[in-house]
Amino acid sequence: MELILRVDIPKLGKAGTIVNVAEGYARNYLLPKKLADKPTQDAKDQIEAIVRRRRIEEAKELEACQEMAKRLEDITVKLARKAGEDEKLFGSVTAKDISDELEAQNVVLDSKKIQLETPIKQLGLTNVEVKLHPEVTASLKVWVVSE
Repeated sequence: MELILRVDIPKLGKAGTIVNVAEGYARNYLLPKKLADKPTQDAKDQIEAIVRRRRIEEAKELEACQEMAKRLEDITVKLARKAGEDEKLFGSVTAKDISDELEAQNVVLDSKKIQLETPIKQLGLTNVEVKLHPEVTASLKVWVVSE
């Protein structure tokens, strides 16, 4: 049975595409939950409008992420931690610590976007990758100093 998807469905397709699915799947799941419509002209027009709106929103989001990346390139996060000999920290600096310090500088960034392979355990300057969008990454300078 041919249907037009109203929303993105993993392993099936994106919103606005015409897919061919089993009748039971369409009748029992996709149609009752309004995840898809039969391919009438009205449904095609509605889906086209939804897809256009989504493309505009995605372009705005990409632009906002690119602007945020430029801001992050200019920012240096300075964190003071207790350290022992050989410049090793007592504890570590995590993505949450970096996110909290950024909030103190009026930059809101989810800690999940900060790509730390392992927590920082040394004093000094570290470049941390921040993945803002699938197409946009930024490099953030984190300076860990001794208290």
